[in-house]
Amino acid sequence: MKNSPTRPARFNASISEQRGRLFIFRGVEATGGAGSFNFDVPSGTANVKPPEPFAGEASYFRPSDTKSRWQGDLSVDFPGRANVRLTGAGTRASLIRAVLNPSHPFRVQ
Repeated sequence: MKNSPTRPARFNASISEQRGRLFIFRGVEATGGAGSFNFDVPSGTANVKPPEPFAGEASYFRPSDTKSRWQGDLSVDFPGRANVRLTGAGTRASLIRAVLNPSHPFRVQ
């Protein structure tokens, strides 16, 4: 999440699993500088390189005529589960403009 091109970016990731009747939820969060998340909503592109506990980087591309692509070597260490890939098979990403405040300079036009 990022509120403007010059503001810090917040990253979060979570996974869950079930072992018998036990449900396990793991989550991590980090805040990076403005350059750790660059995006262009009209073109449908984004690049992320979050700080630890994340490692690597990823790119998102949503062409108008094909399926979106989420690629790179981005991974994260969750408590009790290290080096979980966040790109590649079985992962997904989307570029969504969040509008929390109607007067925000990045509001939907």
